[in-house]
Amino acid sequence: MIKITVDFKDAKKFDQLIRYIENNAVYEQAQTSMIALGHKTAENMKDIINSSRKRPSTGTNKLERSIESTTTLGISHGGFLGMKDMNTFEVGIGEIAKMTREAPYWEVLDVGGYVPPANFGFFGNGEPPKTGASGQAWVHTAKDSYLPSFYMKPKSPIQGIDYVGKSLKKLREDLDEEVKRLGAKFIEGMGK
Repeated sequence: MIKITVDFKDAKKFDQLIRYIENNAVYEQAQTSMIALGHKTAENMKDIINSSRKRPSTGTNKLERSIESTTTLGISHGGFLGMKDMNTFEVGIGEIAKMTREAPYWEVLDVGGYVPPANFGFFGNGEPPKTGASGQAWVHTAKDSYLPSFYMKPKSPIQGIDYVGKSLKKLREDLDEEVKRLGAKFIEGMGK
């Protein structure tokens, strides 16, 4: 956590600093950078999911499509260090309600621990169907299906890939670099 304490005894100097921050191009660059970092983090999550695949993609990619970056701009009322109004923006990655609706297994894939129920089906493309081949896609069939089926009863829980944690770690690294870069520009501008 980064904590900055500012102690101003002169209200006029404090007001000048606030005006400098609001009128400084670094403020707009910071907003643009945060939005770009949000999109980069969403793409990073998708890449982690794709690179962790144990079976071929069926082409739906529901989870990857459900992850997006959104930005909310607004005005915060109530004061911040004596200010009456302050422009704010938030960048969010992955809206839980949307992910749950479009890919309800998102949390299982992230943290693991779920043992799927027993069902009928086969691995591969069905020519010939296989009882359990590593790296093959599972085709779910019904017990009474005309397709040849095998009863599968999973015993091992799904292993989570921690795509959220890995993405947050990368975001923190990227954010630290961006804060250093923008902080240097901000301080450089104060000397002028």
